[in-house]
Amino acid sequence: MCACAVAKPGKSVSEAALLVHCEAELPALKAPKAIRFVEALPKTPRGKLDRAVLQRQWPAGGPSGG
Repeated sequence: MCACAVAKPGKSVSEAALLVHCEAELPALKAPKAIRFVEALPKTPRGKLDRAVLQRQWPAGGPSGG
């Protein structure tokens, strides 16, 4: 499983540090194997997460798994 993350303005975090945190806090089957940082999560006109946009922006095997 892959994940997208948005860093707080003025803050920086490494992918490795975030992966370590996720592995410590989440069950193994739910912890992401990769993290991609984005400036903002895309939203639909109704304000929901636009997963289709994320999947188009991610290389094959993107955030939904793989």
